[in-house]
Amino acid sequence: MNYAEEFPDFTLDVEIPAGFIDNSWHNNAMPCWVKELPDKHMLVLWIDYADQASRDFANRVRFAVHMTDIDMTDVYESFETDDYAAALAWIDLKTGD
Repeated sequence: MNYAEEFPDFTLDVEIPAGFIDNSWHNNAMPCWVKELPDKHMLVLWIDYADQASRDFANRVRFAVHMTDIDMTDVYESFETDDYAAALAWIDLKTGD
């Protein structure tokens, strides 16, 4: 899966952190990238459209990070923000990077 194929009108305007793999699927509201953690959890980074009018949920924040089980079925922790630097800091906190 590739965000450019699944979301052809989406413009990626931020740098994806090292170790994250594109896991975008057209039936989701926005592109996402995943990173497997050593403890068998996953971090899922969701990036919504920069233009709020293009979002499925216009009043939502743009960036969300979820810590899930390996199957991505249960969310244990989440962080949502409009500040990408804050999302990256939360990812660093969870990965120890």
